[in-house]
Amino acid sequence: MQQHRWQREAAAAAEKRPSFVSTLKERVDALLHRRSSPILGELLRREEWQVDRCGSMRAYEVSVHRDDLDFYTLTLNPRSFADRLRKWWFKWADTNDE
Repeated sequence: MQQHRWQREAAAAAEKRPSFVSTLKERVDALLHRRSSPILGELLRREEWQVDRCGSMRAYEVSVHRDDLDFYTLTLNPRSFADRLRKWWFKWADTNDE
């Protein structure tokens, strides 16, 4: 069975397009784990640390930014999606207390 030209073009475009799941994961990742914000200033160092939390090894990304000549900001972000979701939930719950 021969395909029409528009069917072949649609199939080729669908192959190039990222899947819904990968697009959703990227967007959620961007919301939960913001990296290198220009507000934080110049990035001096970024490291990945492994921390033992109650017998479970967890990965964190640690970033050091220079705010001003005398001030620094340290950010600590979990690497796993579940830990990022927990961080977001606790941050959201804390800001919405009555």
